[in-house]
Amino acid sequence: MFRSTTLATLLLVTAATAQCNPTVRMTSQFNSGWLCPTTTYCYEVCNPATCSLPITKVCIDFVCGVGDLDAGSSQSPAGWPVTINPVTNQVCWNAADRSEQLQPGQCRTFCITTNCNPRCLEGRQTYSLWGQYSVNIVTGGHTLIAFAGPYRNFLAGDAYASIGSPYVVTATNALDCGGQDFLLAGPFANQNGIPIPGLGLLHIDPVLVLPVGPIALGPVGIGQTTIPIPSSPTLVGAELMLQSLTFSEQSPRLSNLKRVSIR
Repeated sequence: MFRSTTLATLLLVTAATAQCNPTVRMTSQFNSGWLCPTTTYCYEVCNPATCSLPITKVCIDFVCGVGDLDAGSSQSPAGWPVTINPVTNQVCWNAADRSEQLQPGQCRTFCITTNCNPRCLEGRQTYSLWGQYSVNIVTGGHTLIAFAGPYRNFLAGDAYASIGSPYVVTATNALDCGGQDFLLAGPFANQNGIPIPGLGLLHIDPVLVLPVGPIALGPVGIGQTTIPIPSSPTLVGAELMLQSLTFSEQSPRLSNLKRVSIR
């Protein structure tokens, strides 16, 4: 009797997933910081009223890996502890108690921040959601994007570049998956930035801006390119300033300023 009741319950719960269409809206917030830049990712998970299942587990896939995440920075509702899995490159939040589950008609927000100077920033991400009895509701859903702050395209990379070695810079633009950014470089920065109508602030000295070239953005809006650093000891201690300009159907925008110290 117990087995048949349990089986019937599982069948009903599984069938109910067909009525569920939760959404996950991702917000990327660039934090300049006094010491170094970080990025905060927030995920607003909404369980529609039409869904008869509460959500008990939320997992986000990180294409860039979880090594650049600050494990202690997680912000989540009470009763939703976080786990970070370096094998699957997933960050998961689990409802610890039935009373904390995300009920139909409710939304909750989960956040996590990178360490200083992450090598890569996430573009469009995929997520998976589970309900009661570990029933999968969604696998491989695509996050909706809503950027916070002035940037929707970002540059990331190591804080330092070595003479005689190529420097890898990563461009992220989640709204233009499959498109391209154009990388700009220069030796000096304008601290306040020069307003460029429709583009944002140009932080590189406009007299010495050097066009580096395009960066092709992949299917999730992430692309990489390398900049050769000459083997000249005179460059030690100098700084390289980087910004990217996105070409978008939405509108072109300038990215954040990426400072790179040469050593």
